[in-house]
Amino acid sequence: MAVSPAPPARQVAESLDMVAIPGGSYRMGDVTGDGDPDEQPVHPVSLRPFSLGRYEVTVEQFALFVAATGYQTDAERNANGKSGCIALGAEPIKSTYRAGLNWRTPGFAQTGQEPVVCLSWSDTQSFIDWLNEATGHRFRLPTEAEWEYAARAGTTARYVWGDDVDDACTNANGADNTPGPDGERWGQKLNCTDGFFHTAPVGSFAPNAIGLHDMAGNVWEWTQDCYEPSYAEAPADGSAHVSPDCAKRSIRGSAWPYPAGFLRVANRGGSNSELRANDRGFRLAEQAFVQ
Repeated sequence: MAVSPAPPARQVAESLDMVAIPGGSYRMGDVTGDGDPDEQPVHPVSLRPFSLGRYEVTVEQFALFVAATGYQTDAERNANGKSGCIALGAEPIKSTYRAGLNWRTPGFAQTGQEPVVCLSWSDTQSFIDWLNEATGHRFRLPTEAEWEYAARAGTTARYVWGDDVDDACTNANGADNTPGPDGERWGQKLNCTDGFFHTAPVGSFAPNAIGLHDMAGNVWEWTQDCYEPSYAEAPADGSAHVSPDCAKRSIRGSAWPYPAGFLRVANRGGSNSELRANDRGFRLAEQAFVQ
């Protein structure tokens, strides 16, 4: 007798491969002293246990959501008066909205196992709301503090893999010597070849010390926090920094079009919540149950 496949939301939840991360304390920010002003001041943070996806959410996982709900992303609806999705290209980086680009057609070929891109922050929330309602989970985006704590994995190194930039191409998908499909080459780049010009299938690069893949490079990852250009008022308990007038959200991890300086573990960016680009995706977190 044939076994019916699990409902789409359960398929997604079972495929996420969440990594349990114990609570603890660390110093958040530019601990190596060579970062940007928005990585200051370095400050202590203490977090409760949580779990984080081993991988970024994939095209295949997002497709199950769309097939089940008929959801149209902001890029597909040309929301906020912008047509499609921002396409990133070789140096000098030019961020330009292009009509017709969206998670299905981001401007380059993708497999189902690559990170889904061209999503706004609200698109991620729609995916999460569907997943939680259908499964009873309490998935969410990670907070910035959780993201950096998990990326550091107990270290104070410049990168998730250590301090040697020469190890970048075995640990991160960034701008490097790999040529693009039309012979494009990066200006600012890593002096190595990782084999991918655009996104790579999740898990293609070595994990960090606690088994998380692509915490540097591949795609920028949306977080729950509102972006502030300073940590002066950052929460000390690992929670998200949010405000009623939150126009920008923090993004972490950098992406395939960026060189070494952006791949540092402390590096962060701020992005308008409605923006969607083909270098931007997300991964999920969930609070651990503590009795």
